[in-house]
Amino acid sequence: MILILSILFTTIIIVGLTIFTQQGMGGYFLREAAQNADKKIMEVLILCEWCMPTFWSLFGYVFSFLYFGFEIKYLLFYPITICASSILSGAIWGLLKIIININSK
Repeated sequence: MILILSILFTTIIIVGLTIFTQQGMGGYFLREAAQNADKKIMEVLILCEWCMPTFWSLFGYVFSFLYFGFEIKYLLFYPITICASSILSGAIWGLLKIIININSK
């Protein structure tokens, strides 16, 4: 159960942050600053929804630990959380971009 919750929390954080930093949204200035910074770390923090779980999954794990409590065996799920969150958030964001493009035509 902790694995599913940590994947869901991480995916929600990533998709929400990606939407928040899109053009016309309140956090677009963050995306502009990251694009102008031209550093690889900015891809992990803001620019690449496939790469973002590397960092943001820590917060998904914190939420899961607050709910379930910490046990050392849960650390074994961390690589799975990163991979699954990357696939899920990338797929959701890809579908959202397709829907937005279809609706804008």
